[in-house]
Amino acid sequence: MIDGEAASLLVAVVALSMLLTPLLLLASDRWWAAHLLAHRQETTEHRIEAPQSAPVIIAGFGRYGQIVGRLLLASDIRAVVLDHDPDQVESLRKFGYKVFYGDATRLDLLRAAGAGEACLLVNAIDDIADSIALTDRVREHFPKLPIIARARNVSHYVELRSRGVEIVERETFESALRTGRHVLESLGVDRFRAREIADAFRRHNLVTLNALVPHFRDESKVLSEAKAGREELREFFARFFSAGGGITLEHCTVTEDGTRTALEFNAVKWGSVEMPHQAGVAVYERGVTGRLREARVYDDVEGPVE
Repeated sequence: MIDGEAASLLVAVVALSMLLTPLLLLASDRWWAAHLLAHRQETTEHRIEAPQSAPVIIAGFGRYGQIVGRLLLASDIRAVVLDHDPDQVESLRKFGYKVFYGDATRLDLLRAAGAGEACLLVNAIDDIADSIALTDRVREHFPKLPIIARARNVSHYVELRSRGVEIVERETFESALRTGRHVLESLGVDRFRAREIADAFRRHNLVTLNALVPHFRDESKVLSEAKAGREELREFFARFFSAGGGITLEHCTVTEDGTRTALEFNAVKWGSVEMPHQAGVAVYERGVTGRLREARVYDDVEGPVE
């Protein structure tokens, strides 16, 4: 049983809560309304009101698009940036980026962004369906506008390539390939041989992947091509690295500046196999102790693979 004093206290608490609850709800509604209104005004301010003009349009300015944008900014190349996340737009504008709020798949927004006059569109949208929708919209209304696109995965890559997008970069492919090189080097493979293996894998992977584009809706054909591609890759590596080892160089020119040594060369033989002359340059740099600190090789030398 509840005694009289406790009952009176309980009644008072209930009455007070009943009295304050409507007031708290009213205050909360007013605060949220003001917050949403301010947020809406900020978003409206960042919409494209006047037509823009820049050589590049970047659609999607998340972790991928930002790297592209920062590279362009560092190169003094102007870009109009579109993103549908108002918080992202507000944050990036504080860092000086010219970012506008809106759905990049909308035709009116693309026109306002200058798609009719731009030199290039970077499709860096994170959502695959929106990325494909943007590509379709641009292909229909701005057929002369070149597209460089980001692909989230292989199916996304094939969808974009099948729509005529010539340059598509899979977002994790190059980083995974570089990781593979580090793994090979950690297991004792020479760093230059590891690079050759990775470069050969890249070329073969792209050839195999592009072969799938005409058949990407035929699952049995895709599986068949993928299986054949794996077998071809094994044969490719077997032929690529079985020509006797070593690359023969000739017509070498050496340039020295005290710190760096540049060696210009022609590769003329892969192991025991003659091949067309292929030019390259190797740069060797010494550290403060005089010992070799870094070596870089720039070439497009390919093994004698038929």
